[in-house]
Amino acid sequence: MLSFLPDRDIDEYLGRVDLTQKWGPADSAGEIRARITRTRKTGYSLNAGLVVGAAGIWPAPFSVAPALPRGRLP
Repeated sequence: MLSFLPDRDIDEYLGRVDLTQKWGPADSAGEIRARITRTRKTGYSLNAGLVVGAAGIWPAPFSVAPALPRGRLP
């Protein structure tokens, strides 16, 4: 969902969290930014094996106006 947010929102979020403490180096700000770039290029994101036992493609549910992600699918 981060891929669909404006860059300023992504910068703000990644500036205040350190996901590596809980999830490891694959979730560093640099790695996340690389995945955001790839997702923006392709229009979708795949689970790259970072969540063991999970696989899939997840679309972001959008509001009508403004078109920003509003949540997640169950």
